[in-house]
Amino acid sequence: TDTGYEVLTQSAGTPPPPSIVLPAAIAVPA
Repeated sequence: TDTGYEVLTQSAGTPPPPSIVLPAAIAVPA
């Protein structure tokens, strides 16, 4: 998908920490 969150993580080139991934997954369901 092309969510702003995924765009940020892809542009960063590094996987974000679980502390960010989990809340984001809950706030923005895939």
